[in-house]
Amino acid sequence: MTCLVTAATVKTSGANVTQQDIRNQLEGTWQSLSRKVMTGPTFYDPVDELLIEPALPGFAYSFDKEGNFEQSIYQVTSNPQNHSCPSASLIWQHGKYEYDFKAKQLKLIPIKIDGRQLLSEPCQDGGISTYMRFNQNKEVIFADFNVEIDGYFGDMKLQLFGYDYTPIQPLWLTYKPPMMLPPQVLNPTSKDSLVHKYKRAVEYLTYKIDDEVNGDGESFKKPIREDSIWDYVFKLFMVGVLSGSCVLCYYTVSSIKTNN
Repeated sequence: MTCLVTAATVKTSGANVTQQDIRNQLEGTWQSLSRKVMTGPTFYDPVDELLIEPALPGFAYSFDKEGNFEQSIYQVTSNPQNHSCPSASLIWQHGKYEYDFKAKQLKLIPIKIDGRQLLSEPCQDGGISTYMRFNQNKEVIFADFNVEIDGYFGDMKLQLFGYDYTPIQPLWLTYKPPMMLPPQVLNPTSKDSLVHKYKRAVEYLTYKIDDEVNGDGESFKKPIREDSIWDYVFKLFMVGVLSGSCVLCYYTVSSIKTNN
């Protein structure tokens, strides 16, 4: 038996349905089938300005009950002219989300200055990937969504639909509450702070910085990362101290993994 909850049924189940009803349905971290791409500090390290490559491509979304979202994408694109030269990109962004009851659309509103992107073209970039801000100038719009218990895997599944109602790759619930970075702006746009961040990241990065604020490209060397999960906890704690946010409320060390 399949339990299906859609935005439409939430809306029509009562006369006083609010944004909070939608948020309660979406709350959690949802991963694509590879189960390797996560939101939170294991994908984007805001302290060292680092995007961390997962073991396999995929994507993930996180939604909390306060109307904040986070998105992580790792995609690999084949090269039809040379199959040994695929390109890869890592994208991270976060911001606010809301459900438009009139248009029946789920809208994600990214924080423009906080998005990050890492591009790699191994046959063209000389072994140096390009790290830059990812500015999503428009809202990300989904025509609708379904939340259901998947009949095959037995896990909660989120089905998002593109603007033309085409279903995208489904997502499975991994954490509830979600694993997310703090929802406010993590890295401001001032040149001094950007230069400072890049210099602090020298020991980690192999990336050529390409930023519209700090236009001078710089290349850095990157050794093997050996950070433990507690290194990430400490880094997020420091982000919280500097930003005044409750990081431990967002880094869900105490979260219960739903598929255990």
